[in-house]
Amino acid sequence: MLYQLYFECRSPYRYVAYFRARKPNELSDSYFSVEIAVAQREWGTPLSTGVIYSFEVCKIERPEIMKFYSLKARGYFETGENFVSTIGQLLVEFGVLQEGVPFQIKFMNYSFIGMNA
Repeated sequence: MLYQLYFECRSPYRYVAYFRARKPNELSDSYFSVEIAVAQREWGTPLSTGVIYSFEVCKIERPEIMKFYSLKARGYFETGENFVSTIGQLLVEFGVLQEGVPFQIKFMNYSFIGMNA
């Protein structure tokens, strides 16, 4: 199993991904929204170092109509060489992804694969 998160670029400094997470021992899949936005005046790319991002993780309660979101987590992180692993750790920490499962993050011009360990 490989989780795939495709971040749509809503502006040069804001990205949003919608995805389905399958968890063992649950009857149905869960759907989530993850938003990442630059939280400072200067902004770069996901490969830039020292950029502070805000993140918001929401569970989509009614995925058939993409409505009724419940906030799971909100916070900040700073980019560096560990941009992908930081996102993976945050998603595991808040129960969105399972630990030890690989995931792929795609932006318009970038694609990263990470392992939640």
